[in-house]
Amino acid sequence: MKKIIVITGLLIVMVIYIGNTLISPSDNELPPCEGDQMTWTACSITLDSGDKYVGEWKEGRRTGQGTYIWMSGTKYIGGFHNSQRHGKGTNFFSDGRVDDIWFYYNQPVKGSIPYNVRSFKLQFDELTASEILLMNRHHQLTIEKLPVIMQSWDTPNNEARCVDFFIEDVSDSNTNWSLRELHDDYCGGDPASGPRISSVSIYEDEDEEGTNLIFTKWCTVINDSGEKDFLPLNISLSSNPSGECP
Repeated sequence: MKKIIVITGLLIVMVIYIGNTLISPSDNELPPCEGDQMTWTACSITLDSGDKYVGEWKEGRRTGQGTYIWMSGTKYIGGFHNSQRHGKGTNFFSDGRVDDIWFYYNQPVKGSIPYNVRSFKLQFDELTASEILLMNRHHQLTIEKLPVIMQSWDTPNNEARCVDFFIEDVSDSNTNWSLRELHDDYCGGDPASGPRISSVSIYEDEDEEGTNLIFTKWCTVINDSGEKDFLPLNISLSSNPSGECP
């Protein structure tokens, strides 16, 4: 009797496991997407281009886990957000190559580059190892200084998770960044907008002051006529660690 119970239990576990595998949007077929697109949660669709998507949806957009198959036969399995590849995933190329990769809103992020760093100007694959290390080091410093950089910003979640880090330039000893608010379900705000928070420049000088972070901040200043102006100023944390307006 005990053997029968054990075997039955194992069969139940196997059925549950197989069932979970079958409904995984990353690996298997789902019912076709029908009706109001805003109500889709998990379904499959062939697009006008001939490409196919099988996976999760939210508010009419590909969001969650899914599989995207191009007409060429190349396939991506992984995370999506707002109909863009986002998060960890795997590319399966038609020539047999397989590439595990992170995406940040459709931009591939390889190697040791943080997934929440992206750029419109730089090709990450062309950066040297030393440039990547410098960028990572300065990225971490910027995160550490966010409470100072964002102290005048009234954002729902004042943290690195809710900031877009755009790397503008990398040289031998300095990096330049553009920081913008990231709006989504967690961070709040309008997903279609991303207000600029600040520009950040970080310099390393071992012979003098070490590493210095300079960021832009809007401050009220008195002009030559004695009137008040609201202007963007460069604040150096080496000389002004609190980041307050002068």
